[in-house]
Amino acid sequence: MLGDQLETRGWKRGHSEGSEIAVLAKRRACIAAFAGLAALCAPDRPWHPGVGEACAEGVALVDFQETRVVRVEAAAAPREVLRADVAVIGGGVGGIAAALAACEAGRTVVLAEEPDWLGGQFTAQGMSVPDENQFIERGGGTLRYQAFRRRIRDWYRRHRRLAAGTGGGEGLNPGNCWASRLCCEPHVALAVIEEMIAPHRDAGRLRLLLRHKALRAYREGERVALVDLADLNRGDFRRVEAELFLDATELGDLLPLAGVPHVTGAESREETLEPHALPGDADPGCMQSFTYTFIVENTGAGEHVIPRPPDYELNRERQPFSPRVVYYDDEGEEVESELLMFRKAENQQGSFWRYRRIVDRGVFAPGVYPNDLAIVNWPGNDYRGDLIGGTPDEIVGELRAAKNLSLGFLHWLQTELPNDNGSRGYPALRLRKNLLGSRDGLAKYPYVRESRRRRPRRPRRALREQDISASLNRERFGGKFFSNSIGIAYYPMDVHPGDCEEQPLPRETWPFQLPLDILVPLEVTNLIPAGKCAGTTHITGSCTRLHPVEWAIGEAAGTLASLCFEGRISPAALRSDVRKVRELQRRLLAGGAPIYWYTNLRPTDPGFAEAQMAPFFSDSLRQLRARKPTGIPSP
Repeated sequence: MLGDQLETRGWKRGHSEGSEIAVLAKRRACIAAFAGLAALCAPDRPWHPGVGEACAEGVALVDFQETRVVRVEAAAAPREVLRADVAVIGGGVGGIAAALAACEAGRTVVLAEEPDWLGGQFTAQGMSVPDENQFIERGGGTLRYQAFRRRIRDWYRRHRRLAAGTGGGEGLNPGNCWASRLCCEPHVALAVIEEMIAPHRDAGRLRLLLRHKALRAYREGERVALVDLADLNRGDFRRVEAELFLDATELGDLLPLAGVPHVTGAESREETLEPHALPGDADPGCMQSFTYTFIVENTGAGEHVIPRPPDYELNRERQPFSPRVVYYDDEGEEVESELLMFRKAENQQGSFWRYRRIVDRGVFAPGVYPNDLAIVNWPGNDYRGDLIGGTPDEIVGELRAAKNLSLGFLHWLQTELPNDNGSRGYPALRLRKNLLGSRDGLAKYPYVRESRRRRPRRPRRALREQDISASLNRERFGGKFFSNSIGIAYYPMDVHPGDCEEQPLPRETWPFQLPLDILVPLEVTNLIPAGKCAGTTHITGSCTRLHPVEWAIGEAAGTLASLCFEGRISPAALRSDVRKVRELQRRLLAGGAPIYWYTNLRPTDPGFAEAQMAPFFSDSLRQLRARKPTGIPSP
C-alpha cells in the first residue's frame, strides 16, 4: 500500500523498525487525539476565523468549493495515518512547485489540496492567463516553470489542430490575449500538472489528497509533529506525520493552527518603514479584494442573458459597474480609460475581449473551436471582502456575496454596457459553465490575492517596498541585493483595494530577488511557507502573488525542505550558516532556479550556474551590474 510505503521510507527521528514502534505510534496517536479533543473543547482555545471553529458537533470549516460550512467529527480517531518526509498542505501553484522539487530530490511527499483540481490560480481559481514578467520566455522564471509552460503549448499541438500558417512555434499563444504571452483553458493546465506529478505518484513518492483541508496541528515544543486534514466530502479526517511541513494554502491556514506568529492586512509605516505603508496604526482587516472569475463565449448571435442575481442593483451602484475605468500608472497617478468590448480603448493595450482571451479560434483549424473564449477578471468583479476575519458562517456569506457580484457583472455586460451598435449590452456572450467544473459557472475557488503572512524575526527581514521599488531607487538597475537569495521576481506593485481606503501606490519595481528570510518562520523549526504566506508585506505581497513568483517561492521551499531533511537541520539553523546557504543556492541552480537577475540568461544556457553565483562572490561585479546603463530605459 502507498501509505505503508510512505511510512516505511520516511525518516522518523528516534524510530527503528519493529512492532514495538507500531505500538508506540498507535499509543501516541491516541494521546494526540484526546489532547486535540480537550483543546477543542477548552473555552479559551484561540480558534482563528477562516480555519475552523469548535462546536458541540465537531469543528466547523469553510468548504470554499461548495460554498458551505462542513462539520468534522474531530473527536474520532483518524481514518488513516500517513507518514512522509515532507507534507505539502495546499496544492496551488506554490504547492505543486514545492512537491515537484521535493519529489525530484528523492523525498516522500504527502500533497493535500482543498478543491478537487490541483493548480490554484491556473485551474480552480480560473486564472489561466498568468500574470508574468516580460522576460519569462528567457530568464524570468525557473526551469520547471518554463517546462510547465512548454507542456501547455505541447498539449495544444498534440490535441488540437492548428490553423495553417500558425506555425505552433515556441511563442504559441492559444488565445492571443494581451495580458500574457501564454494563456490556456484551465482544464489544459490541470492536465499538464497531472502529467508532471504522475511519475512521482506511480513511483510511490507522492500521495495526493484532494478535497482535504487543514483541520488542526499538534506541536512538540518548537516542532510541528503532525497535522490533521479534514476530508470535506466525508466529514472525517486523515492524520499526517512528517519531518517538514510546508504551508502552501491560499490563506496561510497552517500558521494559526501551528501557533506561528503571523500578520494579516496592512502593516504600519512605523513598523516596516515603507513610505507607502499605512500612517498610524496597522490595519489587520485591510486586505486586497478577491475575485470569482468566469469564462464566457462570444457566440456572435442569440440571447444568452443570465437572470439577475440577488443584490444586482446594489452592486451595480456600489462597485460600480461602469464603462469608465480608473487605474493608476507606475507613478501612482490616476488614469481614466473606457471599457470597450471589441475595440481598443485609449490607454489600453487592446480590447476588453482580448484582455484575457484564452481561445482565439483563428489560431486553430476551422471547426476546432466554433467561437472565442475569454476569462473575466476585472475591477468590476473584484469583491472587497475578508476571507480571514470572520466565523465560518460569515465567510460563506462573503463567498456567496462575491459570487452574486461576479454574476451581476456578467448580467451587466450582457444587458447594460454600451455596445458597438449604439444600444446596450452584449446578449450573445454565453457563460460557459462546463469549463470551470462548477455548477454555477464560476471558478471553484476565488482568486485570492492576499494571505496571512508569517511574521519575520525583525521587520527588516521581510521583503519591503524599499527593497524593490524603482521610484525609490532611481540610481539602480535592480532591487536590493540579498546574499541569501533563493529566487527572483518582477512585477509591478499591484494592490487591488479592499474595504479600506488606501493611497495609490507607485507601481514600478525593479527586477528583484527573494531572500531566504521570507521562508524562515518564528517559533517553529519545521514549518516553511511555500506560497502567499511567505514573509512579505501587504505592499510587496501584491507583486509576489503572481504565477511565476509563487512557483519560485514554492520551488525554493521544497528544495529547502529537502536539504534540511538530508542534513537534519532546521531552516533557521541553515539560514545562519553561510556554507549551508550556498549549498541551498547551488541546489536551486542545479535545478534551473535562478537566484540573480540576468534578463538574457536561460537556465539551460552553458555557464548558467557559474554566472548566477558570480555576484555572490564579487562585490565589483555586483556593483557594476546594479548600475543603470546609460541610455537604456528601465525594464
